[in-house]
Amino acid sequence: MKVAWFVIALLVISNIYFFSKSSNLETLNNQLGAMYKSCEQDLNDTKKLYLEYKDNYDVCTSSLSKCNYRYSELQVEYNRFKKSVIQKTIPYYTLLRFLDEDNTDQYEYKDPDMICTDFSELLIKRLADRGYFACETSLYFTDNSAHSIVAVNVSFYNGTYQVMYIEPQDDIIIPELEPGMDYCDLVGWDCSATIYKVVNCFEHEIMKNSFEIISYTFD
Repeated sequence: MKVAWFVIALLVISNIYFFSKSSNLETLNNQLGAMYKSCEQDLNDTKKLYLEYKDNYDVCTSSLSKCNYRYSELQVEYNRFKKSVIQKTIPYYTLLRFLDEDNTDQYEYKDPDMICTDFSELLIKRLADRGYFACETSLYFTDNSAHSIVAVNVSFYNGTYQVMYIEPQDDIIIPELEPGMDYCDLVGWDCSATIYKVVNCFEHEIMKNSFEIISYTFD
């Protein structure tokens, strides 16, 4: 009988122990399930935030790309504007420095490849590249010949302006030209060429009325 009661007691204790363990395992399982659901919710929330940020990132990237493209366009427009707007006048000492650095006068005169009009056009183009306006002046002589030089509107520190002329083959600045003058004497050439008429672009009214900035586009 004692053995039987002992066995019964042992079984009861074992059942209580296993019941307790089972209850603890169920509790632990419930806790793990709750943690899993919480982690799953956090993961879903994170995915949602990621998609929202990704959409915002894509929008910002697209906007940045458009801004960069527009910036490039504005740079092109600015460079075109800077090239097309040139000063109508050039300071006297700036002109001297320009002629000292420019090598137009070093080209060799060769008819018909490099004649007086070619020298004038080259010097005008190079002045324009520096931001200063110049124009061609045509000289007509009493012997029915003609010559091309360059006219510039020179400014001085006292606020005055004067149209001067440049012989592009020699970089000689001529303060004034009048009919009756011998051009060869003015530039130191061994010849004789009496001026009959002087024609330059500064004689036009549109030039006389604007001495600051004009629009002038060179290709």
